[in-house]
Amino acid sequence: GRLQTSKLLDSPARSPFHLHRGGGPLPPNRGCLTRLSLSRSHLSALCLDGVEVRGRIPCRHPKVTMAETAVLIVIGTMSFLFYYRARLKDTIRANRARWALRTIIQRIEAAGEGSDDEEEMQVSGLFIHPVKSLRAVPLSATAFDKHGLRADRRLMLVRPNARPTYGEFVDGEATHRFFTQRQCSSLATIEASEPVDIGGKVLIKLSSTLLTDEHVFVDVSPSVIESLPVRYNAGLWGDVVEVADVGDAAADFVSKVAMQTDVRLVCLLQDSTRRISDKYCPDAARGPFGDLPMAGLTDGFPILVTSQASLDELNKRLRSVRIDRWCAIISFDSC
Repeated sequence: GRLQTSKLLDSPARSPFHLHRGGGPLPPNRGCLTRLSLSRSHLSALCLDGVEVRGRIPCRHPKVTMAETAVLIVIGTMSFLFYYRARLKDTIRANRARWALRTIIQRIEAAGEGSDDEEEMQVSGLFIHPVKSLRAVPLSATAFDKHGLRADRRLMLVRPNARPTYGEFVDGEATHRFFTQRQCSSLATIEASEPVDIGGKVLIKLSSTLLTDEHVFVDVSPSVIESLPVRYNAGLWGDVVEVADVGDAAADFVSKVAMQTDVRLVCLLQDSTRRISDKYCPDAARGPFGDLPMAGLTDGFPILVTSQASLDELNKRLRSVRIDRWCAIISFDSC
């Protein structure tokens, strides 16, 4: 522990401590030490206004028995299990489901159901939407990151929410709301290109068939996004996501197409931890420790798939609709 004393040390004879200055002991009543606080068992040299305090302080540590140690371990373990009981249940369920899924795959392979003579399911299309609710961009190859398909729906359009009747927005409340083709069909004319690295900048080009003579570039480099000063709490269905405003040039361009003066283009932050709803997440899709997958600015899930057969069946009842008109980013044949 720490030793504290408020006794007046008049002379070396009245205390186990000896006061020295200039190589010799101080005269009586010349050394006054009103408070001494020590954290070690030995005090070799402590300077107090030119005075050295020399001495030895006995320090006794209480002995802890094996029984007391065992009790502390049991209490700590029970507290940990109680506090993280929900997380442990999710972890157990996730690993059971993942193990069951692997078992099913192994049985199918062992039974020969995945033999070469059968028609295999193939990827027929890859798409990303650099800006949520704008036109899709077809790709020949891509990669995944923690938010889903790389560069898919990292930007979106927002409009400000009405000021609440109780005054100012509270912390964590959505100040803006996502804005899509559901509210403005002319957004379907805007095309956002795949992000391209040009001169050390990662740029997205915005263009529209309604504004043939105008276009604008948006820099979505990670360093630029993190340095953007204007931040909003944007409502996205039931979630509130922190986003950064990418500037007036992009907002002005989109506002002309949408014929709305308060539309802003925002970008997801790199350290965003938005996760999908546990209500709709299968246990096998969780991480090995029960973590829910993260998502970007999609409606709810990081990966959306469809099949050409489903589209063909739908087109029998509707006018012809292309596969890129859907929100799916991966399309399959033969399924």
